[in-house]
Amino acid sequence: TFIGKDGTETELNKGSEDKDPSQRSRSPRATSKATLIDGKDAKKGDDKKDKTGTGSEASTAASAAPAGAQHGGKSGRRRGDDQVIEGIAKLSLNTAQRLREVENAVIESWVFPSDHQIIKALADTGKRYHDLCAGKTDHKYGPPHVHKWGTLMRCLQEAKPPSDSRHDIIVAFEVVYAHYQQLEKFDLEDMAELCRHCRTKTCREQKDKVARTRLFYAINTSCSIGPRMAHRPIDLDMAVKLMLQQAGGTKSLGPAPPSMLEKQVGNWLATSKSD
Repeated sequence: TFIGKDGTETELNKGSEDKDPSQRSRSPRATSKATLIDGKDAKKGDDKKDKTGTGSEASTAASAAPAGAQHGGKSGRRRGDDQVIEGIAKLSLNTAQRLREVENAVIESWVFPSDHQIIKALADTGKRYHDLCAGKTDHKYGPPHVHKWGTLMRCLQEAKPPSDSRHDIIVAFEVVYAHYQQLEKFDLEDMAELCRHCRTKTCREQKDKVARTRLFYAINTSCSIGPRMAHRPIDLDMAVKLMLQQAGGTKSLGPAPPSMLEKQVGNWLATSKSD
């Protein structure tokens, strides 16, 4: 039914088990205590060592500790926290950039004026789907992008090109028209296999420019539906592109620009470096 128009053992710290042989003979249980990580006696001994510290061990520990740690460690911990935060910010920017590149490789993106009939029809389908399925988990309508794909095909097959149009445009229309006529014969699994993604997103407003909306879609023409179109000289993917261009859409080239959040994180990184 379409919604459209109508767990290993670990080694201990070697510093705790490599003791002087003379000390080992006077203290026969030293080794066993050192291996009892959760033992009560070993814990007491560790606490005493931590509090007093003797001879070269204490001096070595003091000299090895960072300057900030010898004076409470607050400044050292603060610097460490700042490095972690900066690393997370850089990783976020890198991930966002790679994600935009992947989306550009697998998802088609077209820009239309926000008042275009295709954009309005897709918005109406999304609203009707929400009204029918919101809060329900046992509905029979499947995912929303399947219905938006059906709406997109309906709009394209309604825009019949003039008879004197280029031959590839006429063939593209025939492919889209035949595909739309077959849609209601497919079940939701077939449709979800064909159309992987279909949605719209309003572009950021630009001064003195008409409001625009971006159309995203991704189809798998190698699925079971594809061979039914094998006799056509133009496959469904190319036909849809030609018809979107004919309808006034502009294909987006290259990855999407950085989002507002990416810009904010980038500005914060630049400011923190200058400080």
